[in-house]
Amino acid sequence: MSYEYLILSFILFSLSLLLFFRVKNLIMMLISIELILNALNIAIANIGFIKESSLSYIFIIFMFAIIAAESAIGLAIIILVSKNLKTIDIDLLSFIKDKYK
Repeated sequence: MSYEYLILSFILFSLSLLLFFRVKNLIMMLISIELILNALNIAIANIGFIKESSLSYIFIIFMFAIIAAESAIGLAIIILVSKNLKTIDIDLLSFIKDKYK
């Protein structure tokens, strides 16, 4: 059995999770979320290949649709925030939480 792709997806998932918690830029955070979901798709495809199941590939097609919608909505929100507040830095956006308490 081939587990190399599971190792690859685990490494991609771990590095993307590290990137998500280390960066302060909203666009980089969105990219890291996309990489996390792609690592999940790689793992699901490999498990489907090992188990010889076509159901996992159907699930991946639905996941790609969800990921595309999430990316479009996230990018639209980031564009609106950057137009209104002139920044996409997380530390500078923390005043919103204090404003609406």
